[in-house]
Amino acid sequence: MRYFMILFLFIILSFSCEETFKDERETLSQETIDASVGIFAGEVLSKTTATGNDALWEISIKNQTGALVVFYWEKSTNLLNKIEGREGPFDYEMNPQTGALSLSTAKFLAFESLTQKVLSRWTLSRHTNNDLNWVYEFHFQGSETSILLDAISGEILAMGF
Repeated sequence: MRYFMILFLFIILSFSCEETFKDERETLSQETIDASVGIFAGEVLSKTTATGNDALWEISIKNQTGALVVFYWEKSTNLLNKIEGREGPFDYEMNPQTGALSLSTAKFLAFESLTQKVLSRWTLSRHTNNDLNWVYEFHFQGSETSILLDAISGEILAMGF
């Protein structure tokens, strides 16, 4: 009986220590939230683990005009992984502080070659398939047209994919 109680206590302590360690690693810092709001000023609507990717934090922010932008931060490194402009109006300026072009400059370069210029959503993300650091992706309303733009040089990488 004594052996059983010792084993039982050991198991309980093991689970609570593991859970405590997990909670400490997976705490979203105020600095990460502040960094998101510093890039895109507005009201923080949610701050959770990203849907479908437990390795990322997801912070949703809505500005005064109703635009919705979502930030994804890597939990392990606290580095910015991706920014998505999900809802317009998309008439705001944003400097992502990643060495990438500002949103207005990237939009200007992407829109130069189009007649259809009603943006439905955009994404700035780390591009891991080659040497590019950051890539903007623009999608347009009423069209299958999308533009992929090197966020550092401004070069159009793909169109209509």
